Amino acid sequence: MAQTIGEGVQFRPDGPGRPSTITAARDVFASAVEAVDPALAGAIRSESDWRATYTRYGVPMMLAGLRSREAALTIARKGVQAAHNKVQFVRDGRAMPVSEVAALSGAFETETICGEGKRFSSLRVPFGGRILEGAELEQEIIRWRDRHLAEPACVEALLALARDPAPLDLSGRTFVLLGAGAEVGPLRPLLEWGATVLALDLDRPEVSERIAATAKATSGRVLLPRKPGRAPGADLLAELPEIIDWLDKQGKIDVIGAYAYLDGEKHVRVTIAMDRIISALAAIHPETMVAYLMTPTEVFAVPEKTAVISRNSFDGRGLLSRPLRSLSRGRLFEANIRSEAALDDSPHAVVDCVEARQGPNYLLAKRLQRWRVFLAQAEGRRVSCNVAPMTRTRSVLSNRIYAAGYRGTKPLGIETFDADTTNTVMAALLVQDLHRPLANRAHPETILRDRAFHGGLWTCPYQLRTIIEAGVAAGLLRAG
Repeated sequence: MAQTIGEGVQFRPDGPGRPSTITAARDVFASAVEAVDPALAGAIRSESDWRATYTRYGVPMMLAGLRSREAALTIARKGVQAAHNKVQFVRDGRAMPVSEVAALSGAFETETICGEGKRFSSLRVPFGGRILEGAELEQEIIRWRDRHLAEPACVEALLALARDPAPLDLSGRTFVLLGAGAEVGPLRPLLEWGATVLALDLDRPEVSERIAATAKATSGRVLLPRKPGRAPGADLLAELPEIIDWLDKQGKIDVIGAYAYLDGEKHVRVTIAMDRIISALAAIHPETMVAYLMTPTEVFAVPEKTAVISRNSFDGRGLLSRPLRSLSRGRLFEANIRSEAALDDSPHAVVDCVEARQGPNYLLAKRLQRWRVFLAQAEGRRVSCNVAPMTRTRSVLSNRIYAAGYRGTKPLGIETFDADTTNTVMAALLVQDLHRPLANRAHPETILRDRAFHGGLWTCPYQLRTIIEAGVAAGLLRAG
């Protein structure tokens, strides 16, 4: 029987039956590092159970990329190419490379929703059930600095906006948000600051109605694609040509941000779909800034000053962690600093914050976003790529184990945040990036290093995945 190929952005069949997305993820990582570290690529390809072993390769891959700027860009370029080679776009049974998907006109009309609220002229951050601004907000931001929850450049950027909010006037600015309804996306704060948002999300009434309600309560303006007889919205996986056409007709775009998230292997596919949209629009609007929101549960090169805090905390760790580590045969309470390294000719360290339960497809999707930012910046494009903290989204809180783990992290030096806190803070950093001069970076990893709001993941004494079980236990006890 012939294999049925789904429509839209799909993984390529690699033989009879359904394609193995886990094998595809493994092969992408191997292809990415092959030109820089052939032995590492060979080790990755030899793994027969990538789902169980993928976490052990994050640090070696980081070290391979830290050898030089050229090494990091080669890994990024080869990785993006390999990922695109694993997928295709299917329409009416005909398959083509995603990179060849072009605009197809005439499908979407435009629905416009104008806000009825007053533009906020100061930085106001929801926190702990209250709205912080002015001196009270500055005090909280300084607490983040003193508790080592955010890197110094992140704190400086937020304090600058709290004291001089003029950059928050986004009247006349246009943002494309792919996955506009994402909880940690910047939709609400951008609209509160007066922006026009081209909002792309699924054509489901509950999604479009939530976006519309947000727009009406603010001073901004939302433009939505709409087909007759359907709710406003579009499917990033299935309607790629029509989306490219609709966005192309909207005029000048200041920022295009990729925020869509789907579970499992769909996250890889939607990331590649967003990558194609960004590439197509970048060719039309070369001044447009490309924006991504980086997960904190990844591998990072951190400055020596940050690493020292983690090392000192590990050296002074509590008495309970030592016997638990012994009883677990080293599986629990491992040191957060995984390796020493150099970046821009200065001492750094590597921290591995990957949480194994998120899976190899999640890691591949987020790594593709990192690689695209590296390549865009190297091409002279403006980019925004800031690390967000662990956030208590609806999907997290609906999972009893994850919710407990998030409750139990604070005694271990990690703080989690409500979604409205995270999206406001990260939107503020996005605005600051829009006003910053184009950076000429010696190594692309510094893009993630400088403005991270990691919530303590970098300075915690322990590697995240070796304490998550302890965090779950503590969280369950706190919940009673």
